[in-house]
Amino acid sequence: NAPTFNMQDKRIIKAIEDISVITGFPVVVYDTGGRVILCVGNDPATRSSKTGSTKASHSKDVLKDGKTLSPGSKISKDGKSLSCDPESSKDGDSKSRISEFVQSDNDSAVKDGILLMRAGADYVVEVPSEAEKTALLCVSALETLSDKGGRRPDRGSFVRSILDGDLTDADIHEGAARLKIKTDIPAVVFIIDVKPGDRTTAMRVLSSMYPNGEGHVVTATGNGYLALVMAVDDEIMRSAASAEGVSAAVGVGKADEVRPLFTKEWGCFSDMARTIADMMNAEAMIRAGVAVGDVARGLSGIRQSYFEAVETLRAATVFYGEGAVAAYGEMSTGRMMLSLPIQACRDYIRDVFGDNKPFVPDDETRVTIDAFFENSLNISETGRQLFLHRNTLVYRLEKIQKETGLDIRRFDDAMTLKLALMAEKRISAADEADPQINR
Repeated sequence: NAPTFNMQDKRIIKAIEDISVITGFPVVVYDTGGRVILCVGNDPATRSSKTGSTKASHSKDVLKDGKTLSPGSKISKDGKSLSCDPESSKDGDSKSRISEFVQSDNDSAVKDGILLMRAGADYVVEVPSEAEKTALLCVSALETLSDKGGRRPDRGSFVRSILDGDLTDADIHEGAARLKIKTDIPAVVFIIDVKPGDRTTAMRVLSSMYPNGEGHVVTATGNGYLALVMAVDDEIMRSAASAEGVSAAVGVGKADEVRPLFTKEWGCFSDMARTIADMMNAEAMIRAGVAVGDVARGLSGIRQSYFEAVETLRAATVFYGEGAVAAYGEMSTGRMMLSLPIQACRDYIRDVFGDNKPFVPDDETRVTIDAFFENSLNISETGRQLFLHRNTLVYRLEKIQKETGLDIRRFDDAMTLKLALMAEKRISAADEADPQINR
């Protein structure tokens, strides 16, 4: 049964008419079956509307540029004429255009000078292509005032409800069917953490990078993060497989087969997370922390991927500072350390350093240690990265050994020092009541 306006008709008609008048553009509203259910011009003296099969009496509507509109026409390819005949959408270009759009995964589309935009799950708004603001206002009015009350579901709010834990599995499958979202394709969740005052701008940047309806959904979560849910498609598969040096033969939709590949090679996701952080800085001068969870087993699993991303970001922030970028598979040690009781961290540090004062490296020593670990304890590679002579680097490593009793050229000692330094950061974060930990 095609949805129709009823109790809220007058409010909806008035809102759409006012939007058309104020913005100066004509508007047609369709149901998802392609039937015109509301059509308005834009001159307050001559505007008219039609709902269902009821026809309003008028001879013409005056468009923004002063040209007139003949009753029975539809928005033309040049955006200069508008149809107010409910029957006109049953044949020809209009029916084909609406049918093609409804069956797609897109939330908006432009074709032949016409902009189509979904309004919740039941309506489509059609305006000239240059009238994006008009379409957005009409979508907001339809979703707010439509018959069932409140805002009709859209992809962003639907995904947010999943991430926030507001939906059961049955609700998820029902909502996905209404919004035509596939439930069995593997996906990952990126979260982006910015200051509260930067969230609106950050959402704009993120949405421009990953428009909803193209294998991505961008939304804001209940605890203040921005979230990007990304389907694991063939392109991502090929990228990860190429980095792994294997054939990208794993089929999309087989989460159990996808997961091991990405668990081995997180560089693909790390690069995406870094790109998001870099774009936030370049486009809006926003410092953003970005993290990505593990591959989710279809739509019902994205909440778990979201939790994993949150844990990853918390750990990365504690151990690497604000604005850290990390992937789930890269932060297993950090997440483990963050889960330990504070007293266990204190006991570990005492076991390593005894009753001596814990080792607190200066900036130069910290850079040396980080680079040495990053280069897998390789002296030559570390020296090249830091532009240091081999003897200078060896001197620094021996200095660390004198201060700590640990020769980090040996794997066991290197791991012991790494964990001790992480334990110290864990204690410091707890002592300072870091909001990232208690959030």
